[in-house]
Parts: sequence; structure tokens; C-alpha cells
Amino acid sequence: MSIPLVGAGPSARGSKQVKAILSLGPTVYWPFSDLTGAVAWDRAANLRAPDAASLDAAITGCTLGQPGIGDGLTSYRFDGVADKVAIHSAALASTWSSDEFTIMLWLRAFNAATWTTDFLRLFGDFVDSDNAVEILRNNVNGELRVAREGKNQFRGANWDTGSPLTWIHVAFTVSKVANEHKGYQGGVQQGGTQTVPQNFVGGLSASANIGAAGGGASVWNGWVAHFAYWSGTILTQSQIATVESSR
Repeated sequence: MSIPLVGAGPSARGSKQVKAILSLGPTVYWPFSDLTGAVAWDRAANLRAPDAASLDAAITGCTLGQPGIGDGLTSYRFDGVADKVAIHSAALASTWSSDEFTIMLWLRAFNAATWTTDFLRLFGDFVDSDNAVEILRNNVNGELRVAREGKNQFRGANWDTGSPLTWIHVAFTVSKVANEHKGYQGGVQQGGTQTVPQNFVGGLSASANIGAAGGGASVWNGWVAHFAYWSGTILTQSQIATVESSR
């Protein structure tokens, strides 16, 4: 497999952020540091097995090679109109869980209006009207929401971000076993611990996107970097805070 360009400064192998994320064994990890190409490179492939197939994701419209979080790597710019990264593949769907998982990413809003535009999605996985996982700009100015709906039982942790125009680190954990649904910003839990009342029906949807809702609507207006997902692993607040501080 050829390795794409990953930006100036530290390589994708050498970045402190990359090392911190990979040390926790993500199922899939897209640094979004590619400078060219039509797919987002999955940096976690070799963690699964030597020469494992890369779970690359299809890029639509994003501007690559944008300034990153300060770790020497670049990011993707989403235009708030039509950009998205489609993550579904048969290989990823076979290992995906919406009952036990961790998602983390870095995000930056384009301008103040981003924080007052309702329901912009940073992640959207809509299986059907009763089962969905999403990270979104909520309908209260400045709020983020990490939400999961299983068998029509909705839970969401909401919090005021402070509407920053700088990079912020966000994480989302769900454990049906522990009955806990949590959101984090800057390595600190936000919005209280929610319950997880029902199992999720259906796997990863064919329309699952980073930076947009299923189907490509409600596009994030800003930048995203270092999107990682763990299937069956619930990271602790300490682990999340360690990643957040590794820049």
C-alpha cells in the first residue's frame, strides 16, 4: 500500500498526537493530514494486522492541507455546504459497534456564525428513524451535543462550548454494559452522564459521514483533524485527557 503525503513538519508516524492515539489501539483512525487524493488514509491499519487492509474513507469536496492543531500536521476544511467524508465499508461495518464505543476528534469553527447555525454535524450515522449516533452543533447557540438513539430511545449530552474559534478536542463514549453515555471537551467530561436504555439495531449505515449528516446534509463549517474510533473500548477520562494534551 502506498503511503500518501501527510503534511509538513512531523510525519504521521512522528506526531505526538498520532502516537498518543495509536498507543490506545483505535479500530480506525483518520488523521486528516493527507495533502492530496480522494480518500482519507486510515493510520490504524497496521494495528489490526501486518499488511491489513486500510479502512480509507471517501472524501467529497473537502479542502486538504489546511492548518492543523499545532502538532505539525494538517487538517481538512469542511465548507458548510456539501463537503463530507464517507466512512462506510464492509470491513469497517463488520467490526463497528454503536453499543460500546469511543469516538474522538479535533474541531475548529470557521467563524462565530458556525456556533449559531443549528444542527451542523461533525459525525452522523443514521441507520433509520429509531437508531442513530451523531455529534452535532445543537440548536442552542454555542452548544455541542453527542447523541445516540437506540430502538427510539434517545439520549444526548449537551454543553456550552464557549463558542471558541480555536481548536477544541471532543470525545464521546457509550457503554451499554455500564449504562453510561458521556461527552468530553478538552479532556473534561461535559453535560453529565446519561443512561443507555436500549441496544442499537443495525450496524454502521451506508450513509455514515464525518462532517455531515447521513445523506450529506447539515455540513460542518470549519476544520476537523484526528478522527478516531474504538469499537468495544471505552476510554477513560484520563486517557482522553492525555490525548488532548499531546500536541
